[in-house]
Amino acid sequence: MEICTATCPGPKRKSVSWGCLDAARGNNLDADQVWGRLKTVGFRGCILLLNSEPLSDGLIDSEYFPVLEDVGERI
Repeated sequence: MEICTATCPGPKRKSVSWGCLDAARGNNLDADQVWGRLKTVGFRGCILLLNSEPLSDGLIDSEYFPVLEDVGERI
């Protein structure tokens, strides 16, 4: 089973965006939040599809690269 979520938090820090959302710039999930989601799906025997929404210029928010590196080191 696959559980899908996005890096862009919405109301109450729930993921809401699967597309371009400039308003989310600088407001992505942090490494601890991503790690928590990864642990949750892992305990359920699932895989996590984590969408990193592009900005309107097509780039990924540079704030997110350290988050991915941090989570990668934990794995």
